Amino acid sequence: SQQLRYRFWEELLEKAKEQTLLHANVSPLKQSWISTGAGISGLSYNYVLLINSARIELYIDRGEQRESKEVYQALLAHRDEIEERFGEPLEWHALEDKQASRVQYVISDSGLQDREAWPALQEKLIDAMDRFSKALQPAINELRL
Repeated sequence: SQQLRYRFWEELLEKAKEQTLLHANVSPLKQSWISTGAGISGLSYNYVLLINSARIELYIDRGEQRESKEVYQALLAHRDEIEERFGEPLEWHALEDKQASRVQYVISDSGLQDREAWPALQEKLIDAMDRFSKALQPAINELRL
């Protein structure tokens, strides 16, 4: 399954370069996620691949719980405009018991094990990540840290 994941990421990253340069300098890995920075320390745009689903996320971990939660709350205050720019609702997870928080968009109709669906899943992930980063980045750029 590590080899499969590597192959999936290799294909996704190649296709993604045609639409967005966000992950252009990222190499495929054997783990279940690939990540790139969002321009501020502790914030990353991640693709996550699971057996039966996949998601994109903004992962917020500033290394200290209070600061991570403050960043999450600052972005949450812009939820309506972020979701309007994205074009769909997003899932907002404060992860109260953890240091980190995340904002995510899940694609639940296929994942790693559904090899025939990879091309469609990769397209959905790339399109969603492109819209997601464009929707979130203005609010991220306004953060006072």
